[in-house]
Amino acid sequence: MQNSHLLPQFDIYAASPEGSTSHKELFEISLKIILVKLSSLFLFQDFFAYLGIAARIAMGKLKLTAEPFERFWMLKYLDLKLDTDASYTTKTLGWEPLARLHISRRLMFLLARMKSNPMEWQVKMRLH
Repeated sequence: MQNSHLLPQFDIYAASPEGSTSHKELFEISLKIILVKLSSLFLFQDFFAYLGIAARIAMGKLKLTAEPFERFWMLKYLDLKLDTDASYTTKTLGWEPLARLHISRRLMFLLARMKSNPMEWQVKMRLH
């Protein structure tokens, strides 16, 4: 912010860490926190994801639930690595996100908080 007058009037910056974090990586982190072994889980294939979205859309149209956020086109991005190259931002702004705020680290704290106080967690999640 202090050097904003030195920057171009219009530019694009990536305010994220380098690389990406896949759904699978986040899933594995959450399993460690909730103490479930990956071998004891049945991992759904894409076919079942299609069925789930179709069921949620149908229930939304029948007014049994709210209209879902998920759409079929989103499935092609399921666990696709969309790496970020933030080197331009780092070089231009001299800034990078703090490692301690990375999603893989924060997820551990979020899930630990959810486990330690589930009622508070549910109330907060309903508000958002």
